[in-house]
Amino acid sequence: MEITQTINALRSMNLGPVEIMALHAQLSSQEQKRVFLPTTNRKIVVATNIAETSITIDDITIVVDSGKVKETQFEAERGMQLLVEVLTR
Repeated sequence: MEITQTINALRSMNLGPVEIMALHAQLSSQEQKRVFLPTTNRKIVVATNIAETSITIDDITIVVDSGKVKETQFEAERGMQLLVEVLTR
């Protein structure tokens, strides 16, 4: 959801000739491979922190980290695991 919101916000800005792409585990492998293809325009890849730390994309020159991650935490009172957004340090 956050990746889609970020992409929509970027598309609403006047950024000139750019390609804005998502990169996360829910995409097909074909969609994921798209970020590695060369382009004549600037490329903006909006990715999860897992994608950000696990791969190298040759033509990426700037990485912006929101400082937020989602992690699984166990809530003993309810006896269930929750996916919680936390700030990284």
